[in-house]
Amino acid sequence: MKPNYLLILCLAILLGTASNSYSQVRILEVNKTTDVVTLKNFGSNAQNVSSWWFCLLFNYMQLSNLTVESGDLMLMPDDTVTLSGYSLADTEADLGLYENGAFSSSSDMRDFLQWGSAGNGRENVAGSAGIWNAGNFLPDASSYQYTGDGTQTGIAFWTTLSLDDLENEIEVDITPNPVVQNLNIQQKNAQLLDVHVFNLQGQLAKRTFIENQ
Repeated sequence: MKPNYLLILCLAILLGTASNSYSQVRILEVNKTTDVVTLKNFGSNAQNVSSWWFCLLFNYMQLSNLTVESGDLMLMPDDTVTLSGYSLADTEADLGLYENGAFSSSSDMRDFLQWGSAGNGRENVAGSAGIWNAGNFLPDASSYQYTGDGTQTGIAFWTTLSLDDLENEIEVDITPNPVVQNLNIQQKNAQLLDVHVFNLQGQLAKRTFIENQ
């Protein structure tokens, strides 16, 4: 069977995990370049997250000690809060969201993602919580965004730069994505395009450069 490959430029990953029903507040966006994390309350009840915690590679930070860039730690339904002041500059890392400081407890973990490699930090806790499958990771990138409806968990509901955003920035056409064998890339206004192709396990399968003639 021929392997399937995915472009980092549009991360349309097909593997997921079962959803967990208790998740109400989720990590919505992670920007490693600016060290900013946005949370969203997908639930129908208000949630005070001031006593909640982040855990990244066993480095802990309570949300009340972070800088609120926008929103409020008292999250009303459908509201977001954007936080800064927590270092995210790692090429291989995880980020867990906890309701309290019991970091080894799967019942207290509320969200999780990891990038760059598998087996980081609290991956085993996230697996026990039904939030993330062991071995799954997102390619190293500057930012990640959750695309689910709040009840869905796992790598299938995380993306990097979308095709729409990419096309607006550098006018590139990529087909098909995901791809089995032949990938067509046409770009108009970029002088040099650095293309990374990943398989469904998040492993780099090919890197190439396309120069605009």
